[in-house]
Parts: sequence; structure tokens; C-alpha cells
Amino acid sequence: MTRRARVVLFPAVILATIIVCGFQFPAAAQTGQRSQDLYTLIEQAQAHVVAGRWQSAITVYLDAWKVSRDPGYLYNIAVLYLVRLKDEAKALDYAEKYSEQARTDSEKLEAEGLIRRIRDSIKGTHGRIVVQVLPARAQAVVYVDNRPLGEDNWVTAGVHTLGVQAPGYVPFSREIEVVAGTETSFSVQLKTVEGQVSVRCDGGPCKVLVDGDEIGQAPVSRALSPGEHSVEIDASGRQLFSDWVVIESGMKSSLVVSVDSGRVEVTTESIGAESGIAVVEDEKPATESKADDAGKQWAKQVDTQSARTSKIGPQKAAAISMWVLSGVVLGVGTGMYFLAQDKLDTAALYYETFLRTTKENERLWLYREQKKLIGMADTLSYVAYGSWGLSGAALITGLALWFTAPADSAVSVLPSGPGGPGATVLVRW
Repeated sequence: MTRRARVVLFPAVILATIIVCGFQFPAAAQTGQRSQDLYTLIEQAQAHVVAGRWQSAITVYLDAWKVSRDPGYLYNIAVLYLVRLKDEAKALDYAEKYSEQARTDSEKLEAEGLIRRIRDSIKGTHGRIVVQVLPARAQAVVYVDNRPLGEDNWVTAGVHTLGVQAPGYVPFSREIEVVAGTETSFSVQLKTVEGQVSVRCDGGPCKVLVDGDEIGQAPVSRALSPGEHSVEIDASGRQLFSDWVVIESGMKSSLVVSVDSGRVEVTTESIGAESGIAVVEDEKPATESKADDAGKQWAKQVDTQSARTSKIGPQKAAAISMWVLSGVVLGVGTGMYFLAQDKLDTAALYYETFLRTTKENERLWLYREQKKLIGMADTLSYVAYGSWGLSGAALITGLALWFTAPADSAVSVLPSGPGGPGATVLVRW
């Protein structure tokens, strides 16, 4: 390579290095900032969990999931909703999201076990309803208490309003009762919004007009919106019928006209089935999603861990001890106080006797006993006041220990997946 070529190549290498580093440094800086933000969120979430601020912990875990897309945070949210906030519906929602985003077989099994546990818990407070809407072609949306029915169809036990809406059909609404731990199937028949008018002429042809528009020669029918509609029937220039006909949703009004006599018969019948609701299967045990033996075993382990970590912590135990001590000392102080009052009452009796007697020896003895009783009463009073003060201090100390105690649940730091920052805080019960 000539000297001239080396001179040209050297600036080119420098320029290429600058370009590459220019792309890498911002990317590295962005990655470092992302990891720093995630670690900050982890610390905040852990602090909320330790302090028992469950809703705040859920909010931070959700932010951490948005930053890292690590599904472990969805697991945390599901467990907090299930164990701490007792909201099985939301717990099931996040557990299913965790299952969808599971990256390994172990996470998938863990998700299945958690979902099974949530379903076992939800069956104690919820029932399941299955709704079949007829006609099947209707694009129906099912509501419970004006909220769309979830995919799992779990509803809290009690009385609810079941509603069904579909384009072209009359909205349907009925009260139903949901029994905890059972599955009930309902069949709902919808009624079309439109009605129908039908005209037939006997004895000759006739022309039919509805709301001033000719709809053809009888026999003819026309779908109409509910309400009053003008119907005119003419035969050979002679008007056989002209009146208002009431059209109802899902009903057909049939007019049969005699061309010779002009007699008109009007009948009304339903178009298809009447709207209504029927219980197909009542109170059979609620079904649950399938999970294999590994998922069942994990759920059992979770329950065992929950039992182990549900014990009261040492600080709360100390708070309870302080309250017991407060009660005992309060009782002792109260007893001392009433004993002091008894000594003072006895001293008052001795004083009255002292005033009445004239014997010098008896007066001297009464005086000494009275003085002794008053001294004992003073001592007992001081003990009572001191006991009450100690009881109050123990009570306040117990309250302070209780409300500053950390959460009873365990928090462990476990390694995250390949896309995580290096550690993911997972709450385990």
C-alpha cells in the first residue's frame, strides 16, 4: 500500500469509527436510562409492598411492566389483587395476561397454577352464567348490570340485571339470580324491532298504498317501523279501505279485504318466536379451565407458602404484648386506687371516734392509726397514678409498633428472563 493510499484510508477509518460510535452511544445511553428507571420502579414497588400499600404497588408494577415487558410484574399484580385486595375478577384478568406472555414452560405452568387458584377462590363468591341468544344470526352483546359480560362469564353472587342488545332487535332486560359456585345457562329470544303489514284481496285485484306510497298489487307485504301507518286499498278506482294501522315490534298485521262486499278483517300475529328468557341448565357446578398436574402442584405450593407467611410479624406481636401489658397495669392501678380510697374511709372513721372519745390513751392510738392509714392511702394513690401513666404509655407504644410494622408477606428477588434488567421483584405467598 502506498503512502498516499494510507493517508486517504486513515481519515476514512476515523470517520467510520465516529459514525458507528455515534449510533452506539445513544443506544447504550438509552439502555442504561431504561435499566435505571426500572430499578427505581422496583425499589418503589418493594417499598409499597413492605408498607402494605397494595394499590400503589400495583400501579408501580404496571409501570415496570410497560418499561420492561417482563411478564413477572403481571404475576405480581394478579397475586396482589387476589390475596390482598380480594378482587378475583381483576386477579384473573392479569393472571391470564401473564399466561399469554409467559416466555418459558415454567412460567406457563406457574400461570396455570395461579389461574386455577384464582378460579378456586372465585367460586366461593361468584357464579358463572352462559347466555345463548336467539336468533343465532343476531350480532348480540350481553350485559350484566349495564356492563359487558366478560369472556369467563363470572358474576358475583346475588341478583343482577341481564341485558341483551343487537342491531335490528328490541333490547332485552330481565333480572336473574346468580348462585356462588354454580353455572347457569340461559336462552334469550330477541324480538325484531320492525313489524310488518300484509294485505290480501279476495274476489279481484286491488292496489295497496302505505303512507301514501304504492307498494304493489295484493297479495303484498311490507316491513315497517313500529307506530301508526296509513293503509289504503283501492280496487278498480273504488276505495275499499283507508285507515291507520298500528304496527308493533315483531308483530305482523294482516288485512284480508273482500272486493265484492268491502268487508275487511284485521288480524295480528307474532313474527317468529316471542321474546323471552328460559333457564336451560340451573345450578350445575361451575366449570374451570384445564391445567395439568404440574399446575395443580404449583397451586398447592402457593397455598402452603400463603399459610406459612400469614403469621404475624415480630413487631406486631410486640404491639399486642404492649396492649396486654397496658390492660394488666390499668387493672392494677385501678385496684390500688380503690384500696387507697378504702384506707381513707377507715381513717375518717377513726377521726370521728377520736373526736368523741375523752380517754387520752385511746385518743393517742386513734391518732397514730389515722396517720398510718393516710400515709398508706397516699402511697397507694401514687402507685395507682403511676400505673395509669404506664398503661397509657404501653397503649401508645403498641399503636406505634402496630402501624409502623412491615407487611407480613415475604418479598423475594428472583432472576428475570433474558429481556429483564437483571432482577425482578416477585411477591410470593
